[in-house]
Amino acid sequence: IYPKPNLRYSAKNTYDNGRWANESNEKWFDFIYNDYLHWITQQYLSKNLHPELKRIFVHVTTATDPNNVKKVFWNVQNIIIRSNLKHGGLV
Repeated sequence: IYPKPNLRYSAKNTYDNGRWANESNEKWFDFIYNDYLHWITQQYLSKNLHPELKRIFVHVTTATDPNNVKKVFWNVQNIIIRSNLKHGGLV
């Protein structure tokens, strides 16, 4: 169920026949982070039974950064307001 087979238990030096052995820890982290982020995003998007009627927005943020939280709340509020205006025939 994990994004890539055996990635969960792999060390940087052994994953993918040692391909990552000489890469920096930062590059290894980015690889794992992006892979799992993609997988989690796909899990959420796959729950949308009517993608032609309902748009799903994915926001990646940390709850410790107030600016990111404000951005997410602003975007969600904007989506809700636009949806209500559309249903009311005002947009």
